[in-house]
Amino acid sequence: MKDYYCPESYKGPQPIAQQIRKVAKMFDLDPERAIKYSKKLPPLHSFVPSEALKCTGWFAIPMVKALAAKVTDRNQQYCETLLSILATKTDDGTFSIERKIEPALFQMRVNTAEHLAQITRAQGGSDILIVAAQIGKYHVSQYVETAKLAPNECGLWSVAGCTIALTHPERFAPGCLGIICSGDQTRNVTDEKTDGKFVASPVICYMAEKKIRLIAQRDDCIDLNRGMGSVFIP
Repeated sequence: MKDYYCPESYKGPQPIAQQIRKVAKMFDLDPERAIKYSKKLPPLHSFVPSEALKCTGWFAIPMVKALAAKVTDRNQQYCETLLSILATKTDDGTFSIERKIEPALFQMRVNTAEHLAQITRAQGGSDILIVAAQIGKYHVSQYVETAKLAPNECGLWSVAGCTIALTHPERFAPGCLGIICSGDQTRNVTDEKTDGKFVASPVICYMAEKKIRLIAQRDDCIDLNRGMGSVFIP
């Protein structure tokens, strides 16, 4: 049966060691701790809901502090890391940004920050983290503000989602499922309807000519061609 959410070229996550070395090379990071940790990953079925298993896999992403170590403000550090990733060019594509990335307009949700801290502690300060994630299919066409997450599940954050887009460009093609990074929130201070509140989530979607676009979608809206990405904690 044809999968209308992903292009035929996408066969799932690349081997995790391959991803780790790709991320290390891309951002000049040390891969050794992550390689060591990857050899003792728990089986996905031990902590991922059975209905999500088919669309969940292991992905390598950079630690926020590893890319913005000199920045002390946590929110500014996160935005600087995301901007570094968005500025990265590969042979397979580049990003087109349609949303300002700055602390006053962009932040990580509290629940996601707590889960990310738990992952970071478990992986011993590695420059590169390994996360079990699904990138949209499990929560397709759902409202972000009412989606039901498992107790050990949080929304995919933009640093993770955009890194996955760089390491797996084959996942993006015309008509494929956009990924809502509901682990983050954005706002438009000039929008009188929302009174400048954080009411939207970043979305990663395909654009023409090998470009991947980062836009935003209101959390009270549904798009049938987009799904919430999420991460499961062992």
